[in-house]
Amino acid sequence: MAALLVVGAAWSPVRRGTWALRALAVAAVVMGVSGALAQAGVLADLDARPPPVALLLVATSIGMGVLAFSTFGDRFLQLPLAVLVGFQAFRIAVGLLLAASSTAGIVPIEVSYHGLNFDVVTGVLGLVLGVWLWLGSPPRGLVVAWNVLGLALLATVVGVAATSAFGIFETEPRMTLPASWPGVWLPAWLVQVAFFGHLLVFRALRHDADGSIESRQAGAANADLESRTAGLSRPAATT
Repeated sequence: MAALLVVGAAWSPVRRGTWALRALAVAAVVMGVSGALAQAGVLADLDARPPPVALLLVATSIGMGVLAFSTFGDRFLQLPLAVLVGFQAFRIAVGLLLAASSTAGIVPIEVSYHGLNFDVVTGVLGLVLGVWLWLGSPPRGLVVAWNVLGLALLATVVGVAATSAFGIFETEPRMTLPASWPGVWLPAWLVQVAFFGHLLVFRALRHDADGSIESRQAGAANADLESRTAGLSRPAATT
């Protein structure tokens, strides 16, 4: 998942190194802070109101939303739509991992595809649709429908996991994974990257419709060129 951030940031010929480092910094901060909080036991009290892990989830979701609509998100709009859609195939692996964890008694069956988690459908359809976008031109409405479905399924599994973790909906076992390490990376990173990706798809579809993606790319390139030119023309300091 961190690879998408780096690839997206480096796709444009404009200041690749700087943007790749920024993308890695986002991944490092989110995973580092959430992991540290979990290992320190800060997220352990799931019966607190509000639960600390819920505050973490809200904070990271807001942060990812802001990034998706910022100049940071603009950089990812230079990726082909096929990549933005096909990337969501990582949720197949997450679904398989949760199913295996459910069988092992680590997480409740409700958060697996044997229960109420159908998020794996987003991954399978995203893979198929991504290949179709790469090779051809599927109807725009189909991509919109897939993106809406993906967000709805993501919200559903987050809601199921949260109600189990916070004791609202009784399951056996209780969903305690988000309060531990590395389980905290499920809501704090994997869910957030999926959310970030869906927002980017909506932006890409809108930009493809009004042609503004090209103007944004040109504007970013011109701004960077102007900053470089200003730096070269600045007189050297005298001693």
